[in-house]
Parts: sequence; C-alpha cells; structure tokens
Amino acid sequence: MSKYVERTREVCRYPFTDRYGRLRFEKVRYEILNPKPDGRTKTFRYFNPDALPFDQKRKPAIADSIIYNLPAVLEGVSAGEVVHWTEGEADCDALTAQGYVATSHHQGAGHVTPEQAAWLRGAERVVLWADRDIPGAYDVWRRWQLLLATGVPEEGIVIVVALAGKDVRDHLNAGHTVAEAVPMAKSTVTTLAAQHSAATARKAGYRAV
Repeated sequence: MSKYVERTREVCRYPFTDRYGRLRFEKVRYEILNPKPDGRTKTFRYFNPDALPFDQKRKPAIADSIIYNLPAVLEGVSAGEVVHWTEGEADCDALTAQGYVATSHHQGAGHVTPEQAAWLRGAERVVLWADRDIPGAYDVWRRWQLLLATGVPEEGIVIVVALAGKDVRDHLNAGHTVAEAVPMAKSTVTTLAAQHSAATARKAGYRAV
C-alpha cells in the first residue's frame, strides 16, 4: 500500500501585522487536491519573513499574541466603533470589504489566547460571529469568556450566527446584511460549547481540539 502524500495548491495569504502595520507573519491557505477520507479540503501553513529559510514555515512565536487586522481594530476601539470578531480570516475580510471593523485569530476553533483578546480592551461593543457547528460554539464561548476577563462589559458583547449557511461569508453571499445576523442566547452558546470534544473537532475538519 503506497504512503499517502498530501498534494496542495496555494489559494491565498492572510497577512498578520503588529500594531504599527509591520508584517510579522502570513497564514497561507492551501487547497488539498487529493483529500483523505476525513474530507478535509483545505489546510494552512505559516510564512515567517523574519526566520531563516529552513524555518520560515514554522509558527512564529508572536503568532498567538496578535490578531488579524490589528491596526484597524485598535483604531476602531479608540473611536468607539463596533468590532466584529469572526472565526476565520476570510470571514473577517468579507466584513471589512463592507466597511466594518473586523478581526479574527489564526489558530482555528478553540485556540484563542488571553493575549489576543486583550487587544480589544476598552471596546464598547463587540459582535462575536459563531460558526454553525459545535466547535464554532466552543470557539465563540471561549472568545466571550476571554473578553470578559479583559474587561469588556457583558452587555457590550453580542453573539450571532449566519441566517443562511455556516459562517459570515455564507450569510453575506446569500444576500443578507450584517443586521440580519441571528442573535444567539448566551445560555445556548454555553450548552453547545459543553458538547465540544476531539471527535466533534475532527468531524468539523479540525486536526485537534
């Protein structure tokens, strides 16, 4: 039996900068051309411009400390604007293309860090978009809890899901507006998040919890 070798094609790159707009790393999205039975059709790697050539694809040490679109997020927080926080960079880009202040985190569901949430300290209102699956519920629950620990007031945090499809892009591509997103009760989020496990992560296409 021949050994499986994943074949990929680069689709796009998501640049992560520091607060001054300096590129710190890129998250690179690939299409899997020969998916395994687990059904995954995409995978991600890193590009670290500051590393030596043999080390450029390894996750940079700073990656877990910054969020996507950071300079615009800090400007939005300072100006008292609503900040939208999605589970993926493509969803974030879909919102910023419509003029919204938006961000995301690079790790995927369930891996948000306190350092990342701390960038939203002082925000008056944050809209957390949840993907419509169990890992998505767990991820948005974790973002919610970390924002509370950062000092964002409970009443300033709203959790929503797409009216159509799984995520922000599905919602917007279906012709719906941001205002038409469906609010999620926080009690419902908590109940769904408690069902998260390694099995539900694999089912949703994630490598790990």
